[in-house]
Amino acid sequence: MYRLSRLSKYGRVASPRFMSSAGNLGGRVAIITAGTDGIGLAIAKRLGQNGARVVVSSRKQKNIDRAVDELKSIGIKVLGIPCDVADSEQRQNLIKKTMKDFGSINILVQNAGVNPHLLNIMETPGSVLDKTYGLHIKANFQIVQEIFPHMTKSEHQGSIILTSSIIGYTSQLIPGAYAITKASISAMVRAFTPELMNRNIRINCVSFGGIDTSFFQKVQQNQPFRDSLLSYVPMKRFGTVDECAGFAAYLASDDASYVTGENFVIAGGLYSRP
Repeated sequence: MYRLSRLSKYGRVASPRFMSSAGNLGGRVAIITAGTDGIGLAIAKRLGQNGARVVVSSRKQKNIDRAVDELKSIGIKVLGIPCDVADSEQRQNLIKKTMKDFGSINILVQNAGVNPHLLNIMETPGSVLDKTYGLHIKANFQIVQEIFPHMTKSEHQGSIILTSSIIGYTSQLIPGAYAITKASISAMVRAFTPELMNRNIRINCVSFGGIDTSFFQKVQQNQPFRDSLLSYVPMKRFGTVDECAGFAAYLASDDASYVTGENFVIAGGLYSRP
């Protein structure tokens, strides 16, 4: 079992007393928002296969039912809860039902996001700004505030993973508002780190490049655009959802017990630093 000694508000963060075997998430509960398809579902599978009880959310009940059936078919203990992460009442319901059914929350993977819009930055209307800000910034900020009190009650170190995009590292006319709000998530992680560290909770950001999801497959139907995207990727291929899930499982586990306040990029070597 992994456990940290009790932390004072200004005390140093202690090293773990015991390290678990790699990937062991037994006894822990993980919430994965937008967890019924693509990257989110792959993460839910991996965390469940590593021993966690998982909670998957989506705005649509039919997507939840399909994902829950799939996860149960491979022996994962799973709970499905409808949730629009941008809605405060639905977030509270997600947390309340998780605590009622599973008794604790140890891991949060906040994977919900707005799809990129195809508008020039100078032509972006206020409605698009409101939607992207509301989910990528406000909802991310508030779900961390709402969930951390429950994580502090557990004997296990908490792990919060916020997902972002490689687009936040690049100069973009299209989609500008999406890129701006995604870039803000890494700054948010750094801002939350000191306080969460004092509560025995780690927080990190994972930014994805071109990942072969159903949404991205539609983008790839434009062959010239697909070839143009791949020309920037040193590995000359797009990533898989399983590659994303593997890294999320690492961040959720004790193997990452000394990793917090960071932003990691999964983009096949695509340049992503100043």
